[in-house]
Amino acid sequence: MQPCLVCGGPACKTNDHPIPSSDPKRFEPIMQVLWDSFGPRRLIYSSNWPQVEARSSFEVEHRCKVAFFKTKGEEAELLFFSENAKRLYRWGEKKTIAASAL
Repeated sequence: MQPCLVCGGPACKTNDHPIPSSDPKRFEPIMQVLWDSFGPRRLIYSSNWPQVEARSSFEVEHRCKVAFFKTKGEEAELLFFSENAKRLYRWGEKKTIAASAL
């Protein structure tokens, strides 16, 4: 596995499915595959806004991800919704610009 490879949580809407798209249980199998493949430290929150509004809503998409990660525990929630992105994008690290770049 590549340690720097991460995956954003997928959009939670598909067509022609017997379970309503507003039911988070519909997306557990997809999220579980991602969880098993990437693990808690290589998944980051993402949304498909504003495109999701054409098929569903941001609220529904967000709710299905929250429901899944609630079952994984507080640490997994924190990693997915915050800490993994901070680490990936190096938030808070000082950036220096070489004088030759100015």
